[in-house]
Order: sequence, then structure tokens, then C-alpha cells
Amino acid sequence: MHKYALGLDFGTESLRVVLMDLDTGEQFTTKSRYRWGVMDEYLKDKVQLPEDWALQDAEDYLQAMGEAIPQVLKLADITSDSVVSIGIAFTACTVVPAKRDGTPISSLSGFTYEPHAYVKLWKHHGAKEETRIINEIAKARNEPFLPYYSGQISVEWMLPKVFELLRNAPHIYEITDIFFDAGDWIVYQLTGKRTRSTCNAGYKGLWVAELGFPQPEFLEALDPRLRNLYETKQITEVNPPGTLAGFLTHRGADITGLKPGTPVAVSMIDAHAGAIGMGISQPGIMGIIMGTSSCHMVLNDKPVIFDGYAGMVKDGILPGYWGYESGQSATGDILAWFVSRFVKCDNPYTTMERLAMELKPGESHLIALDWWHGNRSVLMDAELTGLIVGLTLNTKPHDIYRALVESTAYGTRVIAEVHENAGIMIDEIRVCGGLTKSELLVKIYADVLNKPIKVYKGEPVATGALICGLVAAGKEWTGFDTFDKAIQAIVGAPDTIVIPDERAVKVYDKLYSMYRELYKMFGTQYDIMHGLRQIEVSS
Repeated sequence: MHKYALGLDFGTESLRVVLMDLDTGEQFTTKSRYRWGVMDEYLKDKVQLPEDWALQDAEDYLQAMGEAIPQVLKLADITSDSVVSIGIAFTACTVVPAKRDGTPISSLSGFTYEPHAYVKLWKHHGAKEETRIINEIAKARNEPFLPYYSGQISVEWMLPKVFELLRNAPHIYEITDIFFDAGDWIVYQLTGKRTRSTCNAGYKGLWVAELGFPQPEFLEALDPRLRNLYETKQITEVNPPGTLAGFLTHRGADITGLKPGTPVAVSMIDAHAGAIGMGISQPGIMGIIMGTSSCHMVLNDKPVIFDGYAGMVKDGILPGYWGYESGQSATGDILAWFVSRFVKCDNPYTTMERLAMELKPGESHLIALDWWHGNRSVLMDAELTGLIVGLTLNTKPHDIYRALVESTAYGTRVIAEVHENAGIMIDEIRVCGGLTKSELLVKIYADVLNKPIKVYKGEPVATGALICGLVAAGKEWTGFDTFDKAIQAIVGAPDTIVIPDERAVKVYDKLYSMYRELYKMFGTQYDIMHGLRQIEVSS
């Protein structure tokens, strides 16, 4: 009987599943969309949500597993007995407030229409004031964890979201027994074991290998009610990717349709799993996951402190390496915003791509700052906003579309340069995700970065989760006991390699210098963007 491995990728809108035949390498894929999707305007079509909110229903994740996993088994024409490992990747920091038995607070009677009872998705930016307080007090106290995050905590992470809930819905904070990272919550649903990935804990939970979690004195300085947060309402047992979390329980089997006793790996952040799924197992390579947002991962064999990354975590991506993460809070979301609001035609994306592709670099005479959802890296300022310079009465929609694509490439170049300036060289770029379907976007990135771009299609994130499951289950179950062996066996060659065009590179170097001027002006010198957001509108 052939052995099969399963990788689950819980994305922003849906669950993607990859099932691989370990004997032949054949893959089967399927996906299931979440029933309620992303709730950013209304909670279950009833309660209007504030600006910058993004919620989900944890029950949707279980429903998606219950649909997608049996579907993929049917596609492969196998029974659950053939599945020997399960790996899990999840968006982060996506927070599930729950009872000790894992029941989401939003599933309790009387909490159906309480927004703070629901999952706060990674891109929930409701905790801006709490983030300001955390950063202000952490810097005043010179907290030792700060250098591991370039001296700045993000609004998207665990502590700001928990603090936001405490300040605005203390009754929900009080009855919450555990604030789970969503990936760790899935592991608990499947195995009954509470364990936390170094990936989740390090990049989003302020855990540092040398320091542990933040001290109670710091939390008390934020709010006395937070003093015992990590002791009483957090999972503090951390394990690196590729570690066995436990085995599928009968409850987990009921949810998934799989066999009890199947090994389950600790969870991993989706983007970081994508780096593994693109075969990144050594320094010198930047992996970029391009979707609604972008996440940039780089490995290094020693810790190097510099300004510009969102987090550096020992064993955060692969054991034995320091993993650096940076990101852009919006990439695909920027293009979706523009197309949905301003392009009125059949097949708007196809039309914009075709017309924008006909333009030469610089022909739009536009330049944009890619801060439609704030700046994650390197400024880490969620209050920054978008900007387009050069608009005239002759500007056409596809001019703007191309400028927006170019702006995200410039933002990635900033991130790459701060690494290289710190001595962490990047010789190669590997990309995956939904945006890589755009020939225009990948070509612009190659020209702006002046580096070859290796494109991995298919499902690298789910494949990376699958590889984590293989290693966690171990040689007896899967035949693999190291990441190097598993990556070499599972990850193939890139689907496409895009080479920079020398003429385009020269033009983009000029445009990039202008982008950097705007970046400096509006990111650090002028307070215009913050002021615009603070204007009070009279009723």
C-alpha cells in the first residue's frame, strides 16, 4: 500500500490541501472556502464593524477541513489508512480566544454578535492605540526583546490584539482561558495537545530563544490585569517546525475523516511554510509569498541585528538557522482595491494586465508608495497610507495599475537592501502565491530588483506544511527524518525563471531613487499621513 502525506494551508479566504503519494510523487489538491470568509465590514451580516477590523469564525476552519480532506482522499481514490502524516500552515498572527477545551468564545451562547469574541485575523488593525502604548512602554523600559523586532512591535501581532480585547471587552478577556495562535488551535483540535510553534511564538508572540516570553513586570506596566497573561492564558511550551505535536484523536478523526493515531506536526506560519515548499534550506535566498500581502523570508547561520526586519527567530523557519521575516501589509489587496473601485469592464484584471504590459518602464510617468494598509517593513507604521505622484488629465487606469505593481516591487527592494547592507547577502529570489500568475508583476520585480526570479506555482505553502509533517512523523512513518532529505525529495525545479532586462533595470534604478525620496519624506520626515487619519469629521 502506498503511503500519502497531507499538507494543510489555512489561508486568508480558504483552506488549500495537498495530498502526496510518497512512492510516486503524484500530488492531489483541493480547497474549501470559509463560509463567512473575512468579516471586515459586518459581523455575520448583522453588526457593523469599525474601520480596519478583520474577523473570522473559527468554526469555518473545522468545516473547511471536513469538506476538503475527504474530497482530496476521493480524488486520490484512497482510504484514510494510507495517510501517514499531517502538516499545518496558517496565517499569522490570527488569534482565537477560547475556553480551555478549545471551544471558541464566539461559539458560546450569548456571544454570537460580540465582535471581540471572534477570531482576529492577521490583517486586523484595530489595536493601533494598544500598539502605540506597547511600543512606548517597551522603549522606555528598554525591553531586551525589542532588538529582535527592529525595535518596533506590529499591530498585527498577538499582544496588541489581546490588549485591545482586554481594554474594550474585559468580560470576554476574563472568560477566555487561552488565546491561541490559530494554527496551534487547529493542532489542539486534532490532537488534544497544547503546543506552540517557535514560528508562531517567535515572530508574532514576542518569544525569544535566549529570553523566553516578556516578563510579568513589563506586562504589568501595560496594564496590571495583563501581568500573568503568559502564565495563565497563553501556551508557553514551544517547539520548532518539524516537531511532532501529537497524534490524531477520535475527535480529530471525526473532524477530518482521517484515521485516529495519524501523526500531526506542530503548526507553522503559512508564509514560512511556503519558503520550505520552495526548497529554501540555506542562506543567500529570499523567499517571497505574494498574495493579499507579501512576506519575505531569509535564512542566516548567525544572528545579525539591524533595523528593517519584522522579526528574527532562532529555529523559526528551519532548525539550525536564524530566520528573518519582513513583509508588506498589502500587495494583492492594493490591486484588488483599484480594480474593484475604478475599473468597469469585463475581465478587469485581464484587461489591466494586458494594457499595463504594453507600457514601457517609466512610460506611465507615475510613482506610488505601497502603503494602502500601512507599512510593515521596514518602517513598521500601520498609520501610513498610499500615495500616487504624477497624475495628469492624460493618466489612464492601466497607467495607475502598472504604477501600483511597481510600487510593491520598490517596497520589496527596500527590504532586500536592508538585509544586504547588514551583510546578509541575497543572491537569488524565489516567489510563490496567487500574484505569481501575473506575468507583468513577476517581470517588474525581476527588473526592479535586478535579480533572477524563480517562480514556484502549485501549492508551495501546503507543500511546505506537508514537508513539516513528514519530518515530524519521522523515518518510521514516512521515510524522512531531516528537512534536507525531505526538501530534496519533494521540491522540484521552479516552473519559471524570469531574467532582468538590462534596459529596464536602468530605468527602474532612476524611478527607485525617486521612490526612496518619497519614502523618506512621507515615512519619516513629514507627518501628513498621520494627520490626515486623525482629522475629526463633524457629524
